[in-house]
Amino acid sequence: MKPARNIAALVVAALACLPLSACKKQGNASSSNSALKYLPVETASVAGIQLEVLLTFLEEKVPDYDPGDLRRGLMSESAEMKLIAESCDLDPLSIIKSITVGFGKDLQDLSQRVIVVATSFTEERANSCFEAMKGKGYDLHAEKEGKFTAYRIDGTSYYAWWPTEHTVVWVEAESAAPLSTVADGGKSALDNPTLGPFVEKTNTGALFWFAGLIPADPKFQPMLAKLGETPTAAYAWINITGAEMDAKVALTFADEDAAKRVYDKAKVVVGLVKGTSNAFDELDLSLAGREAIATAKFDSEAIAALRAMTSR
Repeated sequence: MKPARNIAALVVAALACLPLSACKKQGNASSSNSALKYLPVETASVAGIQLEVLLTFLEEKVPDYDPGDLRRGLMSESAEMKLIAESCDLDPLSIIKSITVGFGKDLQDLSQRVIVVATSFTEERANSCFEAMKGKGYDLHAEKEGKFTAYRIDGTSYYAWWPTEHTVVWVEAESAAPLSTVADGGKSALDNPTLGPFVEKTNTGALFWFAGLIPADPKFQPMLAKLGETPTAAYAWINITGAEMDAKVALTFADEDAAKRVYDKAKVVVGLVKGTSNAFDELDLSLAGREAIATAKFDSEAIAALRAMTSR
C-alpha cells in the first residue's frame, strides 16, 4: 500500500470531487475571488490554477495535442487516478475545473493548507464515488460531522465542507477546526488586510496565479538567493488568451533600495534575452516603490523561440 500522502490529493479530489470538476460547463464559481471567502482569515498567501483554460488552449492551439494520450498517460502514471476514474466512472481530464489553495505561514503544517475546488458534482455524488472505492485496495472511512464530512484514508484524516452544491473545501487535519470559523459565518481571507492588496493586483482568472506573503521555507531559499535580496511578498500570473500568453511577476522587498538592486540585476538579464530575438520585445521591467515588476507578452513566434531556447 502506498503512503496516504502520495495519494491524498487524487483520492480526496475525486472522492470529494473537488469543486472545480467540470463534468459540464459552468460559470466561474470556483474562481479565486469567490473561493477566497471560503479560506481562513489567517491565510498568508493564495494560489490558483484554471485547468479549463489550459485544456481549452491545448485543444484549440496545440496541433499535436491528443487528449487520449494525456488521459492514458495520467492513468498509466497513477494507479490511484486509474482507480478513481474506473470506480467513479470519471474522465480524469474533466474532474477538475480550477483549484484555489490557501497557505498559512508554515508550509510544513498541512492543517494551514486549505483547498477550494468547484465541480458539477454534488456532495451526494462525491460520497457515492467514495463508497464505490471501498474494498479496492484502500482503507477508507467517511463520517458526517455536522456541516463537515470526516474522511480517513489509509490512516490520514481529511475534512471536507460543501458551502454550495458545486463547491467543496477540504483540508488535511485531525479536526474541522481550520474550516469551522468560515463555515460558521466568521471572517475569511477576504477580511485579511495583509493579503487583500496583493490579491487585488493579480489576475485571479488567469491560468496560474499567486498572491500574498512569500513563506520562509527552505525550498525557496536557493531560488531567492539568486536575486541577491529576499522578497517578502509577491503577486504573479501567467495567462493564455487566444494565441497569446501574457505574464506578470511583482516582488515586494523590505525597502525601495532592495527593489532597485534586484531591478538593476534583472535588467541586464532581460537585455541579453531581448538581444536573441525580436520575439521578446514585449518583455519589460519596471519599479514601483518597493516592488520590482516583470511583464511579458508572447505570441506564437515568441513561444516558439522560448521552446528553442529551453530545448538546447
